[in-house]
Amino acid sequence: PDFNLILANIPTFEKNIGKEKLDEFLFSAYSRALSPHLYGNKERQTVSLDELKQQIGKLDLQKKNDLLSLCDIAGLVAQGDVNQLVSKVEEKAATLTGNDLSSMLMAFGAMQDKATKADYNRMVAAAEKMMANPANSEMKNYLEYYVESWKNLAHVGVNFQDLTFEQAVEKAAKMRKQIFVDCYTSWCGPCKYMSNTVFPQEKMGDYMNPKFICVKYDMEKGEGPELAKKFGVRAYPTFVILNTDGTVRHKFVGGGEPDRFIERVKDAFDDNKATGVLEAKYAEGVRDKEFLVKYVESLISMYSPDASKVAAELYGQLTDEEKVSSDYWFIFNNPDLAPAGSEAYEYLLANREKFAQNNTEEAVDKRLSSGYQRKLMMIFYGRDKSTTAADLDQMKKEIVGLKLKNEKSLVGQINIAKALLANNPNQLLTVCEKEVNNLSPEEFPFSIIAGAKEKATPLQINRWKKIGQKLVAKCEDKDMAKQMEQYIESMFAKK
Repeated sequence: PDFNLILANIPTFEKNIGKEKLDEFLFSAYSRALSPHLYGNKERQTVSLDELKQQIGKLDLQKKNDLLSLCDIAGLVAQGDVNQLVSKVEEKAATLTGNDLSSMLMAFGAMQDKATKADYNRMVAAAEKMMANPANSEMKNYLEYYVESWKNLAHVGVNFQDLTFEQAVEKAAKMRKQIFVDCYTSWCGPCKYMSNTVFPQEKMGDYMNPKFICVKYDMEKGEGPELAKKFGVRAYPTFVILNTDGTVRHKFVGGGEPDRFIERVKDAFDDNKATGVLEAKYAEGVRDKEFLVKYVESLISMYSPDASKVAAELYGQLTDEEKVSSDYWFIFNNPDLAPAGSEAYEYLLANREKFAQNNTEEAVDKRLSSGYQRKLMMIFYGRDKSTTAADLDQMKKEIVGLKLKNEKSLVGQINIAKALLANNPNQLLTVCEKEVNNLSPEEFPFSIIAGAKEKATPLQINRWKKIGQKLVAKCEDKDMAKQMEQYIESMFAKK
């Protein structure tokens, strides 16, 4: 009512307070009235755009054309015409300052969800012209924020920026963003797959770029080794999400396709899953069972050696009933958390039937086998140089005593391992010819063939080939059988 009173009595107000002051008041009032139209905020639009335009058109104001220009921009927002708005920004970029500049940016922000990557690129170029205008020197930081945001939105795929770690932290603080770090090595196959196939996808960029300052470092070059130590990187690829101050918020190992990878990144925003939050709670002394379960699972996923220590704390709080339940089976089912000889492993052996009732006999049998299986694989791959034939005999005795379902295959692998340790090519070949009948293609240690064929005679090579053919014939999956056949052929192909 007061405003309408002023409009109805403009000559009187001009006479009493002067035209200059009245013009300033009216310009400010209409600018405020147009603001929700420029923002696209319909709830705050108390006067229609058409009515505002009609009122302004009747006024005798020094900045009348400026207000009518704002009406035109607000009209583009109402129509959702991004292309036309960007064209207007490009047209006036070199001269835009102050309120005009703010209004244009406000309007583009209102239509950002309709903008294409090409629109963002055009806005970046226009904003750089705006920053070149000396009149915008005080707004440079403001414009830089927009440019950074638009560059990310224009980028197809994840926008990894060429920044040192210190520069990344500075930029994150300035942009009020978290930091996403890809910790990779040049020899890591999954790292290359993420870099070449996953990160370039548009879906990845659309999710990651608005949220993070994204950087990547080779953990074996430059500042990489220091960062690997700082972040506790033990496997590749490892992905670290940092707070704006550079402290670790979340960390996870291993890549994946976009949808699954994005879900893993989202864990950083969940205090019950973010590894940095869990670590801080543990350091503060939180030790309830529910928390320790989450923390152990987090440490396991990171290949952290601390997992066994925390699991032992959790184990110490469990009742006998809880120990054999499915809720805490993950402790006993993990050879790293419950290695042979540990209190937890001995409890599993002593209560095998109860564990089987709650977790299935197959699961318990598989767990008891896994420790032996792992030991044998280390021998076959040449990574275990300390195990003796006497140790293998003891292992066989333990396996037979446990009455495991896969006893026959484990004993067969032990026999192969003993022959391998004997360093007698013909003995090894003879044992493998016998045990191939007891082992599935998944159980047979292919790696020993690659090593044995190097010193084998032509006759022995033919015998190894027959072993390979038997394994292919036993493979029920046709695709896997074909791959296995190609692998064996390539293994024996002449150089």
